[in-house]
Amino acid sequence: MKYQKVIETNKELMPKGEKSGDISYDHQRLEQLDDLRSIKEIAYLFQNPSAQMVMDTVWHEIAFGLENTGMLYEQMKRTVAEIVNYFDLQKIYHKSTDELSGGQK
Repeated sequence: MKYQKVIETNKELMPKGEKSGDISYDHQRLEQLDDLRSIKEIAYLFQNPSAQMVMDTVWHEIAFGLENTGMLYEQMKRTVAEIVNYFDLQKIYHKSTDELSGGQK
């Protein structure tokens, strides 16, 4: 999914005012970016971490982005395990995202 499409189709993300000009990333117009590259390299982070959560558990939240890139399930499980170990998330790995503190989010 391209960032521009997200903005144009999601009123919560759409900036106020009239749009003019182009949005570029790495010297390339967004509408020319490959969808997979756009998904992997461009993100929108909300100021409120609670508004950013889209899944019910930490495991699912970590896997969500990987799933969007089309990663195979077995590879996704390994990658999530690597992320959990690298960031020392074992204690919260199976928690509900609703149970996390603001810092954990």
